[in-house]
Amino acid sequence: MHASSSLGDGAPFTSPDVDELAGSSQLLEEGATYVLPLFPLSGVVLLPGEVLPLFLHSPRDILKLQRALRLPAGEPTARLIAVTHESWHSILSTVGCTAEIRRMRRNFELQDGVQAAAAGGGPGGVRARVSVVAVVARGRQRLLLDRVALNDTFRVRVKVLPEGLAEAPPRQASG
Repeated sequence: MHASSSLGDGAPFTSPDVDELAGSSQLLEEGATYVLPLFPLSGVVLLPGEVLPLFLHSPRDILKLQRALRLPAGEPTARLIAVTHESWHSILSTVGCTAEIRRMRRNFELQDGVQAAAAGGGPGGVRARVSVVAVVARGRQRLLLDRVALNDTFRVRVKVLPEGLAEAPPRQASG
């Protein structure tokens, strides 16, 4: 899995075979617990409202995406994934963000050596052709991963965190 820092020229997403996923899923209930596919990303911290382009190349990641897209449109978790930061030591942050899949392009090939190497292609920027699924997701709501469920990164139990302050900050006494 490779997270792009920008959409660049948008080439993977300007082709006629790009699926534009209509509508927007509803916000999840704050404080409620849901089960979502987990996408731990190294070097990425997704925030609500931010756009996240992803290039999925492993069968496991593609299967996780397909399961999220297979849910009926009325399901609260349809088209949603859980994104969290993974450190260099493979330690997952327990705070992450839900992300709604907005656009998808299946089975195109990366031909850029750097991207292909990052997606499991040839070493040192050697040109390689790698079949991938490209998606654009948008961060929705902050979440807390269930520590007990972290042994399975395929689907994980998450609790939706409230937005903003839980209570008003204390007022300073003027004197």
